[in-house]
Amino acid sequence: MSKMTQDTLLGTLPEVLRKNRQIYVLAQVFAAALMRFSAELDTLRIYPRIGELPEELLDLLAEDFKVDWWDADYTIAEKRQTLLDSWRVHRTLGTKAAVETALSAVYPDTRVIEWVEYGGEPYHFRLSINARGNQQRKAPARTRACGNIRESALGAR
Repeated sequence: MSKMTQDTLLGTLPEVLRKNRQIYVLAQVFAAALMRFSAELDTLRIYPRIGELPEELLDLLAEDFKVDWWDADYTIAEKRQTLLDSWRVHRTLGTKAAVETALSAVYPDTRVIEWVEYGGEPYHFRLSINARGNQQRKAPARTRACGNIRESALGAR
């Protein structure tokens, strides 16, 4: 994201408003006032700063952002990626893509196999995940939330 300056703020003003002397002076005053708070405004940017936020804050954000598949035992890298992916998951709730995205932060190359692909019961799916060691032991509990991700758009069946 580019650095916010008084000139960049004034540059966003439509040309018709820039030509109006009173509005332009008012915009200059407003831009100058905003610039006094630019450092504080930078601290409010959450999503672009996920890579630098402390772990405790990531846990709080996961709760605030309703990341139902969150696990406090994720590594810091898994937590960051899960939060970054959570927007896409919420936009695609109830789909194969949502389940794959939710799990891919922890289990790269996760693949959802839908019931029609393996001859199962309607609205069921299987997961193909690449888990090793401790991840393999935790996989069943971590993947249970995927049913909720899938059911969000389908409704209880």
